[in-house]
Amino acid sequence: MCAASECPGEAFVTPEHEVELNEKINAKSEKEFTAKRGDTSLPWPAETLTEEGRSRLNIRKMRLSLVCPAQAIEIPFSGNLEPLIVNGLKNGLSPSHLRFEGEGGKTSWLDAPCDTCLGGEPDRLYLSGELTTIGTSEELVTAE
Repeated sequence: MCAASECPGEAFVTPEHEVELNEKINAKSEKEFTAKRGDTSLPWPAETLTEEGRSRLNIRKMRLSLVCPAQAIEIPFSGNLEPLIVNGLKNGLSPSHLRFEGEGGKTSWLDAPCDTCLGGEPDRLYLSGELTTIGTSEELVTAE
């Protein structure tokens, strides 16, 4: 779930490009509209960076769209993210995860196109929290 202060109701984020709206005139001379979802921007290329003993996942060429269905608004955001990699325990009881720093962090935001910012900062989509992936293609085997 996502929070957007200008959006009444729920908003959501998708990795798909903006909706393409097509207009055509039907047999009764009425306008008909069809919507087609754009292509996805996945997978995003990524690499691990390590400096000062801390590891980050450098995720490049990210593209997300913030969608507010109640007002038919869709804002594209793009850029790179570098969440902190937090190692878990080898036994699988405490899995590794990614930590996104949010508004106070230096690498957890994406920028919107700057069509209307006159010398100011672009609109930003801040990511905060932790992402844990559970499950792998490997099987954990223990013996006593």
